[in-house]
Amino acid sequence: MSKAIEIAVSNRQRTILEKWIRNKATTPQRLFERCQIILMCADGVSNHEVGQRLDLDRQRPRRWRRRWAENEARMATAELEEASDKDLAKMLVGVLADA
Repeated sequence: MSKAIEIAVSNRQRTILEKWIRNKATTPQRLFERCQIILMCADGVSNHEVGQRLDLDRQRPRRWRRRWAENEARMATAELEEASDKDLAKMLVGVLADA
């Protein structure tokens, strides 16, 4: 079995993702689930364990972990260029949206 891709979530990104999770009533279900996946993966939880905890197949955490990793540099650049929280949130929604 191959090792899962390690992902990083900045403090600003984590704050936004956690806010969406806290506001479950107003956060679309898919976004809510994907925020949970990303935060668990960033905290070092395996794809298998994420799948078990959230009652998902292992492919879903793998897919979102990969998608996040593919966009990490772009998100980090936006933060370095001092993107507003609103713009950063828009970018995160784009990363976590259906392809």
